[in-house]
Amino acid sequence: MELEQRAIHERQRITSGDIHYHLDREAMHGVESYHGLDFRIAFRPGSLRFDGPWLGVNAQGLPAVHHVCLFEGKSFIQFDDEVNSEGQSRRILIDDIKNLGFEAAAVFDPLTIGMHPGPPSPDIKLNEYLTRADRNNDETVTREQLGDREVFHIRWTRKSGSKYQFWISPNEGYSVLKIVVDFHGNNYHIVDTNDISVKQYGAGAAAVWYPEKVVSRRTLDDLPTPGQTFTITEAILNEPVDDQLFELASMKPNPGQAIDNRLAHHKFEIWDGEKIATVQFSPATTAGKEGLSWGWLAVSIAAGVAGAVVFWRYYRGSRARA
Repeated sequence: MELEQRAIHERQRITSGDIHYHLDREAMHGVESYHGLDFRIAFRPGSLRFDGPWLGVNAQGLPAVHHVCLFEGKSFIQFDDEVNSEGQSRRILIDDIKNLGFEAAAVFDPLTIGMHPGPPSPDIKLNEYLTRADRNNDETVTREQLGDREVFHIRWTRKSGSKYQFWISPNEGYSVLKIVVDFHGNNYHIVDTNDISVKQYGAGAAAVWYPEKVVSRRTLDDLPTPGQTFTITEAILNEPVDDQLFELASMKPNPGQAIDNRLAHHKFEIWDGEKIATVQFSPATTAGKEGLSWGWLAVSIAAGVAGAVVFWRYYRGSRARA
């Protein structure tokens, strides 16, 4: 377990960052390929922001973007920069983090092999997979070459019968360069393979090793499914992150946009162009004006929350893990 602990320790050194990454997905067996999907994750102790592609267009007719910001594991702001079929901007939601609709704490975990979120992303966590309590006592470790690198090749199985293999490079911050997981699920024999290229980010004592590219592939009963590649296009790790990234203003909501602040009970709020402002609201007098009636608001809230759940299930749930 010493190698696993070294890998975990090195990754735990990452406490803040601003990461931009790009997803490409292969076309195969009639499955559409994805190109040009760009994501961003910024994080620091107590705060996380995720920005990613979203269905539809925004008020300017540009591709919509999904923004979510988490604070201290307690609250969140969710803003889908999108207009509905009537051309009205979606509401901005502020709520308790337990109501976010997905595993909020797992949106970013510096112990993941690659980048979160996404079914395409290799969401294998070092701390979970390298130190599982249900491992058989059958680990083997050998020294070998992986390309031009000297690595440790670790093999072990779970009590369920799933087989795990990890290739760890001691000369690159004990980074995991390859993972193969072989298991049975949903009546399939599944093999997941993640090939990881890493590089050193930063300098001096703050320098850390982190993935530069992750190629993720899966076979079902030996038949390949579309492969997916995440490439980091820009990353700053263990350096100060801009405070403004965690403020609603940086998400650029439209002036007058409705806010459903469930942490401020019995108040109706809007974005006034600079800040959140409380306004007087009367359903009887404002119904039908600029989409701010209680009826429209309730429908949009429900639709938005449902959409968020679908989005995260799509981006995190479609790749079953052993």
